[in-house]
Amino acid sequence: MAGDLVTQDGQIQFGGVLFGETTEYVGDQLTGWDDLPDLDVGSVPMPTQHGAWPGALLAGVRELQWDFTVLPDDLATFPQLLARLRAATAPTPDERDLVVQLAGARRLMRARVIRRSLPADRQYTRGEPSGSVVWQCSDPRRYDVTEAVTGTALPAREPGLGWSGAPGNRMSAGQTAGTGPLYQWWSEGNDPAITGDGTGPASVQALTEGGELVWAFDNPNGDYGWPVKGGEPVTFTNALAPVVGGVTVLNWWGAGNTFLDQTTSLAGQGTVSVVAPVGAVSVQPIVNFLTVMASPVPIGTASLTIGTGEGVAYPLDWGTPGSTGSVSPFNRGDAPAHPVVEFRGPVVRPRLTQTETGRVLEYDISLAESDVLTIDTAAGTVMLNGTASRIYTATRASHPEQTFTLEPGETPMAFRCASQFYDPAASVTVRWRNAYW
Repeated sequence: MAGDLVTQDGQIQFGGVLFGETTEYVGDQLTGWDDLPDLDVGSVPMPTQHGAWPGALLAGVRELQWDFTVLPDDLATFPQLLARLRAATAPTPDERDLVVQLAGARRLMRARVIRRSLPADRQYTRGEPSGSVVWQCSDPRRYDVTEAVTGTALPAREPGLGWSGAPGNRMSAGQTAGTGPLYQWWSEGNDPAITGDGTGPASVQALTEGGELVWAFDNPNGDYGWPVKGGEPVTFTNALAPVVGGVTVLNWWGAGNTFLDQTTSLAGQGTVSVVAPVGAVSVQPIVNFLTVMASPVPIGTASLTIGTGEGVAYPLDWGTPGSTGSVSPFNRGDAPAHPVVEFRGPVVRPRLTQTETGRVLEYDISLAESDVLTIDTAAGTVMLNGTASRIYTATRASHPEQTFTLEPGETPMAFRCASQFYDPAASVTVRWRNAYW
């Protein structure tokens, strides 16, 4: 971690070396740290009256000069101290982390050495030379060492008061018909193998004995199936088990994803009806394959019916709160910060909008569940999975990435996507460092 060697005021870490208090590199003065960097003032004089029209204020580079004296604890170590100093302050093509702690505040900058002075005078020959180092920082802002992170999923409705109500099929239309995106089912290690074009019928093929096809659901209680309450009647029906001679299974899970029990059918039986056991919070429908299959077969139709028809019961269960799709990163500094934005699939045309300024990041791209689209607003880059540029997918509504800054204070944002491709698993993450002049 940047600055992990710094423990108190008056210390500087650069190039893997700690300077300043408690070290043999004793600091005399640091110039430019709390100074404002040079500002390019874009004001334009008025041609017919006094004064000017105020223009933009753009900060230039920041230069820091550190004056120091080397005071070895043991004169025999003087050559090693000099060698370490020279290595840490050698010119480099890229900037490196520079961490300074003063007045109880530890700040990070990216810098490189542009000048080092170490006169070979009488102090030098005595092993106690004085010198100076000048760093230049292309970004004049100072940042918190620790990165701040926040994020949200797409908007989701509040479930509200949990009426058990009349029994009803809880599966999606695709799962009911056996068609559509393949993430509606899953299997361990791709066995059995699930195939399809993501639109039409989905198929499955058992490659070994004992494989399980699981119907998937994004459950707020965990990743173990549909919400259920102890005592509720549950019926799982599928067309697959009779075709392949498989076993229809219901796995029951309790709080904290603890396994409670399992209900199974006879081989080739496509329906299981049972009352949920006490303590159950999730039910997971499965078909277990008893034999290897020579070729794929359609998954076919299915349904999962849950409900008692008894209305509400006390104590009332209002359900898990839904997502608002909103996020409000808070820049605690006094300078604008450039965030890194990460969109995670499955999502189509992800969009993040600053609701007060109207600035938008939007990309005409489809992200799978394993995809991450990373926007570095400081560098102005848009990378898919860290390797391939996708900046060309920015839509007309999207603003230039480098203008998408977090001003001091709170910046409310809204995460949205192409509405017809909504998936609750999609998310956005915003990372930033509080920035200071």
